[in-house]
Amino acid sequence: MKTAAVTRDRLLDLRERRFGWDGKTKIRSLADAAKFVESVGVCMLWPVNGLDLPSLLEARRGHQGWEEGWDKDAEATWEWKDQMAAKGRGFYGKLLRGKGTLLAADCLVDFLALAGDRTKPDGFRKQKLPPEARAVADVLLDRGQMPSKALRAAAAAKLGVKPDVAKRGMEWLDGELWIVRCGTVREQGAAWESARYDLLPRVFGAAAKEAKGLSAGEARRRAADRIFRTWVVSHPKILARALGWSTSVAREVCGELIVKESLAPTDSAFGFPEGSLRTTALD
Repeated sequence: MKTAAVTRDRLLDLRERRFGWDGKTKIRSLADAAKFVESVGVCMLWPVNGLDLPSLLEARRGHQGWEEGWDKDAEATWEWKDQMAAKGRGFYGKLLRGKGTLLAADCLVDFLALAGDRTKPDGFRKQKLPPEARAVADVLLDRGQMPSKALRAAAAAKLGVKPDVAKRGMEWLDGELWIVRCGTVREQGAAWESARYDLLPRVFGAAAKEAKGLSAGEARRRAADRIFRTWVVSHPKILARALGWSTSVAREVCGELIVKESLAPTDSAFGFPEGSLRTTALD
């Protein structure tokens, strides 16, 4: 498959457009934010050093990272993350490196396929979970959607522990794709709105069912292909670091994508690190 060469200047231009750094990406609403997440597939809520992934904050504010601190842009993206699932426009959870990660619906399918069966709300009862995580999941299963403070309190009471222990259970379930934020609510006595949680199978049941029919190998190839389309050029080691895979798994997946002509080696003349690859789906 013949594609135009990717020089460093062209890589910068393509990344600026894909990451929303070119000033042409106008993100003024939840709908705009969801459209951006759908365009890149996987992105961080805020910039994370070493991941080379786009962030919703930078797509709205510009390529400035955290230098401007908390402002109306940070506040807007913070609110949108909890509203996307409620609108069926995307998933937010602390996935990559335990940091806030946004997934388009099709990418959520790939991550779910790698996580395991998430088709039944009570499926967690057949899994080995930390006690605090099981308590949180049990409360949601019995009571339905709950705001975070009330959920922590109910799970803590169930175990006879402090709410901070239940919070650890929520964080574990979040990272394992068992629970999801699905909107916000102002809890009694709170100064700001907090996230409302539910079990993921009840919110993303269709995605969970689709994922069940996807092999782990195909899910990895789909995820890697989508991320390389955003990165344009990267390296299997960076892919492994971003997704928490071993380097050997990342190299194997990239090799399969080369065979499928979705990836190709970069031209060494342009100074990319040895072993770097580029997507063949270029503008």
